[in-house]
Amino acid sequence: MDDRPYFRPAALDHLLADAAGLGFTMSCEDRTGSLLATLAASKPGGHMVELGTGVGAGASWLLHGMRADAHLTSVETDLAYQAVAADHLGHDTRVSFVTADAEAWLDSYAGPPLALAYVD
Repeated sequence: MDDRPYFRPAALDHLLADAAGLGFTMSCEDRTGSLLATLAASKPGGHMVELGTGVGAGASWLLHGMRADAHLTSVETDLAYQAVAADHLGHDTRVSFVTADAEAWLDSYAGPPLALAYVD
């Protein structure tokens, strides 16, 4: 049985290639990503957070499933990794990238209620 996702985010292969170049090996795999896209799709207009951007594989899957009226904030401490994500996904107005410690960011968060939190 081949249960790999048929549809993948357009930027994913480029993100993973850049991840390999940096030696980053912690990107989510396709089955997890497909679940993320499904969960994001179930939150129309929702505000979502990803704690641990890495190079953006998870963010690309979340964006893949999100509607136009949803928003994703992706938080990462490592600016070099997050720069890869911002380079490939930063054109999408539904996502914002924050370089910060996840716990500190959560403690200071005063935005709308979060519909989904992906803690990676």
